[in-house]
Amino acid sequence: MVLVELLELSGEHPTLPIREAIALLGSSEYSVEGRYLLGDFEHIERMKKAGMCRRVDRVIAITDESEIFGKVRELDVNGTFSVRWKGRKNLEKKVGAILAKKAKVDLEQPEHEIRILESEGNGNIYLCDKLFDVDRSSFEKRKPKFRSYSPPTSMHPRLARCIVNLAGNGEGKTLLDPFCGSGGILIEAALMRWRTIGSDIDSRAMAGCRRNLDQLGLKAELHLSDISSIDLERVDVIVTDPPYGRSSTTSGKKTKELYQTLLSMAERMADTLVAIFPYPMEMEKGELISVDPVRVHRSLTRYVHVIEF
Repeated sequence: MVLVELLELSGEHPTLPIREAIALLGSSEYSVEGRYLLGDFEHIERMKKAGMCRRVDRVIAITDESEIFGKVRELDVNGTFSVRWKGRKNLEKKVGAILAKKAKVDLEQPEHEIRILESEGNGNIYLCDKLFDVDRSSFEKRKPKFRSYSPPTSMHPRLARCIVNLAGNGEGKTLLDPFCGSGGILIEAALMRWRTIGSDIDSRAMAGCRRNLDQLGLKAELHLSDISSIDLERVDVIVTDPPYGRSSTTSGKKTKELYQTLLSMAERMADTLVAIFPYPMEMEKGELISVDPVRVHRSLTRYVHVIEF
């Protein structure tokens, strides 16, 4: 396998950033080194929409500390450049001095940002040219506290984007959230160009969801409906964060009953279900692709499930 791209993932969860990237890129050939994901990826531009990735680099050479300066001397840099070697300022300056004999330094808007990354454990050093940063600031601007309607159980946009992306590339496909609440999942899905449908039994939440979508200029088909009464024949995926009994409306139903209704509905009308449950679910039907624990606080851990039917 030729390693030509390096994804620098966020460190906010040990496994979800990797799963999100692979689901978006549709790749089965890759290598993981700590927070780095390496592979020969198609559709790399999709990573600009990831919730748990920081930046993407093109790998120029894989080497070690004894050979790095020789590799730098071999570089043919066309245009302006800057150099970044995290934690190694003295060596960063040495690399910059070598390249300055060939090209002009520009620390503000370089045409090439040469990045030197050290692996976590095997001694490899990656000589890279940065492709792009992921705009993580946009997620902060969409935090629940800035929305028109924001109940206390609202999910952070980065996690909502991640679980939407676990369902794969959504352009032109339909996503349903049958417990849409204030619309956090629908917002991220609409921004990822899914055709979005949401439903909820809580009329106040549905009104708030509509306001939140309107606030961002986004569209979704909304239904005021109990999950057992949703009038839809087929969708591509269901992505949802069902109630788990704390500050949530379940309309008198036991949560286990609610979860079984969700699983049955997903089996009947979707190819993929991405759902967050308060414990690992036992599956009678469908294929359980992954289960990842997400710690909410000291006394609460929830589990992100990806299930295919």
